[in-house]
Amino acid sequence: MFKVSALSFVLLILVDLYYGFETGAPEGVCVDMKPKHLNAKPQLPPSPYKISVSKFSIGSSEKIDVTIEGTEVFKGFLLQCRNSQGVPVGKFESHPSGQTLNCAPGKDNALTHRNATDKYSLVFKWKPAGFKGTAVCIGTVVKSAPIFWTQLKSPQFEVV
Repeated sequence: MFKVSALSFVLLILVDLYYGFETGAPEGVCVDMKPKHLNAKPQLPPSPYKISVSKFSIGSSEKIDVTIEGTEVFKGFLLQCRNSQGVPVGKFESHPSGQTLNCAPGKDNALTHRNATDKYSLVFKWKPAGFKGTAVCIGTVVKSAPIFWTQLKSPQFEVV
């Protein structure tokens, strides 16, 4: 009986590693932003997806729209806005298709998918939350568990 239970547990772990995190990325991927799907490696450019921002300059009390879109459907994503030193900055607002993550040193400064349903285009709200300076939004987009692109970047924008 114990052998069957142990084997079932191991199989469940392997299935999860292969198929990915249907309910979003864990905080452990905040730095490299790479999914930990079994044997999966990032795809080479060009990516069918892009990240864009609604403005290139905003005041410290304003918000911008951050959009993920592409020519193909996608299942998951991880998104951050980073300063010129590569540190996550600002905060994302909650969204029906996304949930916030706390990537050091901040809180709610990353956003990931809530489920693995098909997505075509998503728009999120980001606010500086005390940050001033130059930033870029950076993301990972998952087409399916073994197929994903990392280091997708928006144009740079300025918070004044």
